[in-house]
Order: sequence, then structure tokens, then C-alpha cells
Amino acid sequence: MPKRDPSRHAPDSRKVSALLGIWTIAIVLAFVSIMISLGGITKKKAPELATSVWPINGFALQSSAGRSVREAIINNKNSFPDSINASTTEIAERAFAHEPNASSAVTVMALGAQEQSRRRLMEQSVELSRRDSLTSAWMIFDNGKRDDLDGVLKYYDISMRTSGIASSTFLPVVAKVLADDRFIDPLAKLLAKNPPWARRFWEIIIYEKPSLSNAATLRLELIDEDKIPANVYADNALIQNLVAAGLFDEALQLYHRLTGRKATGRSFVRGGNFEQASTYPPLDWQVVSNGDFGSDIDSTNGTMNVSAIGSAGGIFARQLIKLPAGDFIFSATLNSAPDGIGILIAELKCAQAITPRFKPVKIPLRAGKNVRMVEGIRSNCSYYWLDISGRANEGSDGFDATITNISFVSE
Repeated sequence: MPKRDPSRHAPDSRKVSALLGIWTIAIVLAFVSIMISLGGITKKKAPELATSVWPINGFALQSSAGRSVREAIINNKNSFPDSINASTTEIAERAFAHEPNASSAVTVMALGAQEQSRRRLMEQSVELSRRDSLTSAWMIFDNGKRDDLDGVLKYYDISMRTSGIASSTFLPVVAKVLADDRFIDPLAKLLAKNPPWARRFWEIIIYEKPSLSNAATLRLELIDEDKIPANVYADNALIQNLVAAGLFDEALQLYHRLTGRKATGRSFVRGGNFEQASTYPPLDWQVVSNGDFGSDIDSTNGTMNVSAIGSAGGIFARQLIKLPAGDFIFSATLNSAPDGIGILIAELKCAQAITPRFKPVKIPLRAGKNVRMVEGIRSNCSYYWLDISGRANEGSDGFDATITNISFVSE
């Protein structure tokens, strides 16, 4: 289990305030969208008529009260008001008197009640229906004000399980607030239950850059939850986006937990004998194919095959490796190479923005065994790209080459 700095969990009033603002916006957006579709045809097309004819329609009265609350929220800059109009509360009371299952009416009554009674009434509304968007919205809002993260996520979960509109609105917000470390553990508890929105969450979180580091930690906390199907996660994309964001330590730690793979032998290169398919590039080999040139890994025969048509070329494959300071021996064995009709090279370059810059090391590759001393790596760079690149000569028919082993070992 990754260790986290406890000091990062300390409440920050400014951060809580900012997050509450995000929650409120999302709550209102979902609430307004969902409340529009409350109930049946009668209250949609003729609510005034439905509330005036006999017998009185309790759900239509509930809808009328709900519209008044929605307008009050919008007029209060998309936030729940401290109090609502007494006439709105009276309509809600009539709705509940005629229809005891009108859960939104109980919520409206709660909004009109004294503060000390409000939460008790809201909880009674939840008991009537977990599908009521207004109740869930207020519970999220109230738990957010009290900085109760478990409570916030509990009602996010309820809303997302019962409403597609709420799910599509709330999930991006959950992805954003994961930037706060304190959400990791409560969110892990929710995701361990494999809620129906879990797959969509992992599809969204990989694009929320401020939350990526915590997304990796969250995934590590769920690594042993074997009851969750593997297709719920987006591990390949998560690792790629961690690398793209420069979060190399997090990406490598997650890779090791997911695969159990280390580098081949003493080599710092993973899969240097090409006996395993690439599962999580670029920590495994990332191969390239664009029609004019490319590469593939044949794990059955233990080879990397590269090819290019005349004048074409570029990076055929690459892998992100971690190297300590020191001297190294690079070796690569090729069954065939583009000798005379093109060039193939291995290139080592720093993947981090450091000063002074690391001067790339380029090693030509020819048929047979290639061995090269790489001395004096003393930079403060830790992560390097190992690229296999090349180009076919202009006017040639192109080339095919086969690599059977690549290694990078300490001297």
C-alpha cells in the first residue's frame, strides 16, 4: 500500500470552500435537469389545473412546490437558500397530506423548517425514496458544508445509482474532487462495492490531470479487490496518462503491482527478450505502426520486428526505463539489420525536464551482437526513454530487421 504524507490530509478551509462551490454547481445543474422531468403528464402539461380539480393531485402539488424551490435556488446564485417562501411550504404540506409517498414534498417542508429540524426531515425523505433528486442534492450540499466527505460521497452514490442525468453530471465532479487526498479512502470504500457507475468513473478520471496522482493511489488501494471485473478499470490508459503527465514513479509503482513484472534479469529494460506481449506501454514496449514504417513484438518467437519502406522511418518502438547514476553496458542482438540500405539505432535520452540537460546517447545497431559501454551517467535524471529508431535509404525498397534481445545493465 502506498504511503501518503499525513499532512496532506489536513483540512484546508480554502480548499473545502472551493470544493463546496464545485459541489453546489454540479448539484444545481443536475437538480434543475432532473426536476424538469418530475412526475407524470398531468403535472407537466397542466399543473395549475391538476392542483385545482377534485380530487386534489398530491404529486401535482409536489411538482408546484418543487418548481418554486428550483426558482429560489436559481435566484440564490445556484445555492440552497436559508429559507423558502411560506406559501411554498404550505403547498408541500398539502401535497404530503394527500400523497404520503411524495418524498419531494417532505424535502420542501424540510427547507421551510427550523434549521435544527431540517436534517431530520431530510432523512425521513430519504427513507421514503432514494430516487428523489432534490433530497439527495440537499444532503450533498449539507454534508459538504459540514466537511463530511463520507456523507458527500454517500449521496453522490445514491444519486448516480438512481439517475442517469445525475450520474453524467456528478461523475466529472467526483473526478475533480479526487485531487483532494481526503477523498481517496472514502471513494475506495464506494468503488470496492463495484457500483454501476464505476467503469464510467475510471474512463473520466484519466483525463483529470490534477487528480491523476490520487487516481493511481486509489487504484492501488483497490488492487486486491478481486470481485471487481478487470474491464471496469482503464489501467492501460491510466498508466499512459500518468506517464504523459510526468508522474513516472506513480506509473511504475502501479505497473509493478498490476503485472508483478520487473526488468529482465539484471537489465533495467522490461521485456528485453520479447517473450511477453506489451500490456502497459510505454512501461512495456510501445510499438509504432503507420503504414510506411513500424514494429511489432512476436512473443511466440521472442523477437521485435521492424520494417520501413524506402525513405520512411522514425521511432519504431520505445520504453520508459528508470536508471540510477552510474556506468552501464548496453547490448542488443539482431538476427537481421538494414546494413547498407538504411540505419537502425538505439537512443537513450532523459524523459524529464532537468538542468543541465542530459546529452542523448545514440548507438548504431547492426546484425549480430551489439555491445556498448555507456559511461558517466551522473545527471539528476532518473527516467529515460530508450528509443529504437531508424530510416530506410531514399530510393531503396526498404528493409526488415529482427531484434532478439535488448538489455541495459550496470557495469
